[in-house]
Amino acid sequence: MAAHAIGMGLLRPNGLLAGFTNQRDWLRIGYEVTGDFRKPGSTITLHRPVENSPNPVHTLWDAEVLEFQTYNSRQAELEQLVVKIKSNIFDEKLKPSRNILVIVLGDIQLQDKTATYLKNCGIDFYLPTASKNNTLLNNNASFPNKFWHEGGITVSRIHRAKGHEANIVYILGLDNVARNESSITLRNQLFVALTRTRGWAYLSGIGNYPMYEEIRRVIESKTTVNFTFQKPKLDVSE
Repeated sequence: MAAHAIGMGLLRPNGLLAGFTNQRDWLRIGYEVTGDFRKPGSTITLHRPVENSPNPVHTLWDAEVLEFQTYNSRQAELEQLVVKIKSNIFDEKLKPSRNILVIVLGDIQLQDKTATYLKNCGIDFYLPTASKNNTLLNNNASFPNKFWHEGGITVSRIHRAKGHEANIVYILGLDNVARNESSITLRNQLFVALTRTRGWAYLSGIGNYPMYEEIRRVIESKTTVNFTFQKPKLDVSE
């Protein structure tokens, strides 16, 4: 539900970016919905019943399954990533490959910086299409369809992450979306990133942007979101 709300901009102060404009389509994807879509400015309430989201994690885990944190610098963001991943591997005994995925919202330089930082801290990484772990890519991919490699944590940008899932997903570089938060394309990338997780997602970025407060409001909304309806820039109704 958070992925839908953030991706569409349901709680965006400047208005909806993309979304359905009728009750039928919201019902079709598993929401209970009240409100009048015929009247711009009316309040629409979306609720996601538990039975329509049958993932059992919330019944087994007392803490949050989606967390959002901001940092003053990229260094600080990467330092906390390492702390969390080391806890996953050494305390929780998770296997690096397939259980954990790092998605970078940004360019190849941020991907490589993240991967290199992991390696410098004693964590093996894997970049999709490489022949082995701890290998930064050149222009020629060795294995174009390869996404995982045993023993390494996959670090990927969003275009490679589509179609893959992991139990825990770390999403870095939210600031690269927040700087241009009105971009439907970037919002869609964030939606894809959030939906790569089977259980837990950790979202982070640096700096301070208005979009960050929007995301906090979405997370606080849990399974019910109230938003002000207006015609979106992109109507995705069928």
